[in-house]
Amino acid sequence: FIQAIYPNPINQNTSIYLKKQNEYFSIEICNVNGQIIEKKHNIKTHQIQLNNILTKQLEKGIYIIRIKDSKGFIDSKRFVVSSY
Repeated sequence: FIQAIYPNPINQNTSIYLKKQNEYFSIEICNVNGQIIEKKHNIKTHQIQLNNILTKQLEKGIYIIRIKDSKGFIDSKRFVVSSY
């Protein structure tokens, strides 16, 4: 249900677009080793500004965003940080 992450590589204005609307989501941002960098719960929107959920600056590299809906279904996508 992740429709797009744009732009990717990310910048301060990157948005995550979801196909589902009017539903609560949990979001995890993980590094490629699976370590959770950031976690947010009870987000209800179809477009998420990445800089609104990040509390710390990400180092250059590849990350995975995992989004879980209220029914327990999980979707994930990779994104790249080249500079932030």
